[in-house]
Amino acid sequence: MDINKYIIDKKDKPMLLLIDFQDKLGPQIAEFDKIVEKAIIVKEAFDVFDLDTIATEQYPKGLGRTDDRLLKHLDGEKIVAKNTFNSYTKEIRDFVKNNDIKKVIMTGAETHVCIYQTTRAMLEDGLDLYLLEDVVSSYNLELKKNALENLKDMGAHVISAEMLLFDLIDGKDSDNFKTISKLVKELRAI
Repeated sequence: MDINKYIIDKKDKPMLLLIDFQDKLGPQIAEFDKIVEKAIIVKEAFDVFDLDTIATEQYPKGLGRTDDRLLKHLDGEKIVAKNTFNSYTKEIRDFVKNNDIKKVIMTGAETHVCIYQTTRAMLEDGLDLYLLEDVVSSYNLELKKNALENLKDMGAHVISAEMLLFDLIDGKDSDNFKTISKLVKELRAI
C-alpha cells in the first residue's frame, strides 16, 4: 500500500476546488450555511499555505453567483463559469496540468451530481481526490451519503475538513500551528 496517497502535504501543492456554492442553489441544499462556513475556513487554511483555489459556478446567468460570504474570500480570476455538471472543464484541466497538481480537495454541491461527475473525470485523469464529507451536500443527505459511498469505491478519499487541516501541519512545532489550530476551533463551533 502506498501510504503517501493518503497524506495531504502542503509541499505537494494540493488544489482546493469549490463547486457551485451559489445563492440560488442554497435554499435547496441540505445544511448549505454550514458547508459555506466550513468552505471559508478551508479556504483560509489554503491561503495560509499559499495553495491554489478554484471555484466553479453552474450556469451563473440562471443560478446566480457564488454565495457572498464565500465570494469575498475568492480571487475573481479563479471562478470558472460552466454549463455542464462536470466541473473538470478545459480551463480547470489546463490549470491542473500546467501547475503539476496531483491532489485535489473537493467541496460544494451537489454531491450526487456535479461533485460525482467531476470526481469521476478527475480520477480517470489520474488525480488523487479528497472529498470533504462535511463540506459537500445535496438537496437531501441520503443522496450525499450514497454518492460519497460510490465515489469512495471508485478510489476517492472521503475525509473531514478537520482531518485536512491537521494533515497540512506536522504538529505543535510546525509553522502556522497556531493559525491552523484557531481554524480547527472555528470548524468545531459550526
